[in-house]
Amino acid sequence: MCDKSHEAVKYIYDNIIKTKLQENAIISNKDYAEFLKDLKNKNEKFDIVFLDPPYDLDIAKNAVALIIEYKLLSNDGIIIIETDQKEREIKGIENLNVEIYDTRKYGRANLIFLVERG
Repeated sequence: MCDKSHEAVKYIYDNIIKTKLQENAIISNKDYAEFLKDLKNKNEKFDIVFLDPPYDLDIAKNAVALIIEYKLLSNDGIIIIETDQKEREIKGIENLNVEIYDTRKYGRANLIFLVERG
């Protein structure tokens, strides 16, 4: 889990302790691009990557591009983007090496489910 806000990281850490998942979580107080680069350098692979950037920031496209470039997904890995601007995100990722296999709406939030192409 990554957030560049010190306050957000504190809440994340508190919740991880409450759920007793400390041994299953990595928490980083960094910018997402720096954190993804760190994961690349550690040769990490993930089955699920959940992106929930601030809705007013247009950073999901760049995050998805870095995840693909850095080969952070396992063979059957997926990326999930949470957003309130579904069309903006879909337009932003249309030239990336991903395909949308599902979308869902929950109130204001939209989830976009992606897999890497071939």
